[in-house]
Amino acid sequence: ARAEDVYADVGRGALPAGEVLEAVFPEIKRGHTRRTATGVDSPAAAKPISMRGLTEGISYTLGQCCYPLPGDRIVGLRTPGEGIVIHTIDCAELDKAHNMDDWLDVTWGRGAADSGLSVARVMVRVKNVPGGLAAVMAAIAANGGNIFNFKLITRNPLFFEFVVDIEVRDVAHLQNIVGALRVSDTVEMVD
Repeated sequence: ARAEDVYADVGRGALPAGEVLEAVFPEIKRGHTRRTATGVDSPAAAKPISMRGLTEGISYTLGQCCYPLPGDRIVGLRTPGEGIVIHTIDCAELDKAHNMDDWLDVTWGRGAADSGLSVARVMVRVKNVPGGLAAVMAAIAANGGNIFNFKLITRNPLFFEFVVDIEVRDVAHLQNIVGALRVSDTVEMVD
């Protein structure tokens, strides 16, 4: 196979990056982290995320467009080249799926909320005032959220707009953090 084909297969998820790494460096033995309908095939440190409505052994990924969390209402969508992608019920990607045969009725399995932390993406607009950004970060930390990633989108004399990825337990945990942000005097918008 040509290198470009391998890159495309890895990008589509058809060829796990770990398998490529093991093929190039056979002395490396890594645990696989591909999720399946019964959980995560991974080292002992990772806990499984149970998914009801999928045939056992069918792999899935969580949509990077809507970041579904345990507790969200979800649907599975068969996507060519990607397999089953789990979306929140209100995700805009579902509007693009014209064939209802590609939709799968799935729900979080028992104990999904106890399976560890998930990443939620939140967009925040905060006033451009001294301590404004610090107040946002303090509110996230005070409510048990861990900032996984941060990206500044817009900065002008009036406000900052940024996207922050936060590790949370479930939807209720995320709602607590969002609520704390909304009551902050420096926050203009949270989405």
